[in-house]
Amino acid sequence: MALWQRLSSCNVSLVQELYSRNTVGISGLVRHNLSEYIESRPWTRYNVEDPAHEHEIRQEFNNFMMTLKWKIEDFRNSGDMEKIMDTSKRLEEQYNNLFKNFTNKPHDFVANMQHILQEENKILMATETADMKPIVDGLDNGGDASMMADLQSSLFSLSFRKVKDLNARIDESIDSLDEKSDMKRVTQEELQRKTAHYQQRMNQLSEVDQNNMNHMRDRCMRTLHTIHQQINDIMVHLLTLLEQTLTQLKTSHQSISTEIDDWKEDQRKFMISGKRQKPLDSIERDACYLADALTSCAGYYTRLRNHLDEMAEQRAHVLEFHTEVISIIRAMMLKCF
Repeated sequence: MALWQRLSSCNVSLVQELYSRNTVGISGLVRHNLSEYIESRPWTRYNVEDPAHEHEIRQEFNNFMMTLKWKIEDFRNSGDMEKIMDTSKRLEEQYNNLFKNFTNKPHDFVANMQHILQEENKILMATETADMKPIVDGLDNGGDASMMADLQSSLFSLSFRKVKDLNARIDESIDSLDEKSDMKRVTQEELQRKTAHYQQRMNQLSEVDQNNMNHMRDRCMRTLHTIHQQINDIMVHLLTLLEQTLTQLKTSHQSISTEIDDWKEDQRKFMISGKRQKPLDSIERDACYLADALTSCAGYYTRLRNHLDEMAEQRAHVLEFHTEVISIIRAMMLKCF
């Protein structure tokens, strides 16, 4: 589920307060109307302090402004008077403000987007963990160690709900990538077939036939260019999802490693004091959650390999993700056995 859609179930006043403080950057109206586009862009991959990213950051800002302009035009042509008179006007005011504030400082715009999305995730996290407050209150009032274990278990389950959500979005992106690649292949085959057909009859073609051939070739080339751009956009979004997933997996792995180390230490103390040792049930459950997630993630490289032949940079990122996943699997095996 998209971040903006999930935020709709949160405390709306917190979201409104966030955007009321964001007087220089985008407004809540822009965030709402460009939510899908905003969440598809790789904002976190840019280092705004690195001059090497300057060109990419400039391009990212220009693409954002162009997308916002298209949205304004869509509203103007919608036939809906409210959208024409109100929404499009307010969006155009925001467009002018963004142009004025960030045209010469696109890195500030990207930094602002990074901050906004980070704050949104904090609001979402606070809402999703709100149901755990009774447990925390119980601990503050002298609750026992089992309540702490329940809290840790709940937080761990929350982390894996995020991983599960990310995995679903990754699967959806790969399916979309497969679909676009099939469309690209069919278009290429059509172009080759018709070109070969026209070449066989080249000496017999009339001027009209030659024009038709040129129109056909232009149409196919435009279609191929569009599909190629869509594939690139999907890959950029997919790499962002992989990066977020890897962060969650590393955090979960560290959590389980700490649990195992604590259990081993408690076992050592038990051998000395005779104190009853806590069971391994929760650790086994958490390890199974992680193993399931790692198994799914380890299969992504195989599913993506055929798409990466002409994408050297993306292939390197996907291979790096795959290597990190395998490293976590090996570390888990060493830790558990």
